[in-house]
Amino acid sequence: MNTQAGTQHNFVIVGASGALGRALVDACTQRPGVGRVFALSRTAPASLREHSANCQQPSLRDPSSTWERDRGPGPPQSRQEKPPSRAVSQWERSPDRDCPPTEPRWITADATDPDSMAAAAAAVGAEAPRIHRLIICTGVLHGGAADPGFKPEKSLAQLGLAQLQQSMMINAWAPLVALQAFAPLLRHPDGAVAAALSAMVGSIGDNRLGGWYSYRMSKAALNMGIRNAAIELGRHRHGPIVVAVHPGTTQSALSAPFAGPERARPAHESAGAILDVLDGLDRTANGRLFNWDGRELPW
Repeated sequence: MNTQAGTQHNFVIVGASGALGRALVDACTQRPGVGRVFALSRTAPASLREHSANCQQPSLRDPSSTWERDRGPGPPQSRQEKPPSRAVSQWERSPDRDCPPTEPRWITADATDPDSMAAAAAAVGAEAPRIHRLIICTGVLHGGAADPGFKPEKSLAQLGLAQLQQSMMINAWAPLVALQAFAPLLRHPDGAVAAALSAMVGSIGDNRLGGWYSYRMSKAALNMGIRNAAIELGRHRHGPIVVAVHPGTTQSALSAPFAGPERARPAHESAGAILDVLDGLDRTANGRLFNWDGRELPW
């Protein structure tokens, strides 16, 4: 999608601590015409904190409130206390150091919590009232070494409510919470695109193998949510284009147990492909599901 000539693009990456999220942050900072890049995640990766120490300093926007950064992804009713909604921890650019103007701003926020995302959107909007690309990368497929019992189900007998709820929370609910929070910043005459990273296995029309109940169901739910949001936001004047994108098999913690390096692309290649797809969209793309190579996929 081509924005107005001379317009600098402001990017927001939600779920930026994973391999693909970090690659998207890096790719956005190198994009021609980039303005500001905001990276959102529950915690900033250690590698980013170490890198940022050379030209940034930590700051808390609202020192009167605190926020538990390492909260679990469970539903709000399962938590004993709800965190204050205004606390947004950020990595601020230090004014007395020589930093590139495109150095990303990291904001810690929980995409499953509407109050947390609203606070993050307010912090972003204070610096960049117009966002041109919102890319939502939240996703879970398995629990890794920390939770080996959380893994794709091979049969109906293995389906359990807890795993299904967590998959729905992170794969379907969180992207819509992010879109809800940032929607006002995406409505402007420059033109904007909001994209949630989905998965081909979430396509009902493409499902020929079965299995992976929680992941497939949650990604299918995400697709429906994106379709709904695209229709709604498309009714607004200067509303954004809203799409779902399948990034393809990418080298990351999510895909590692199922695809070796020879079957997965490096994260930076997937990131570049996703940005190319978004740049090539027009209004007719609104509410559709696209592959990383630009092909439209069936819902």
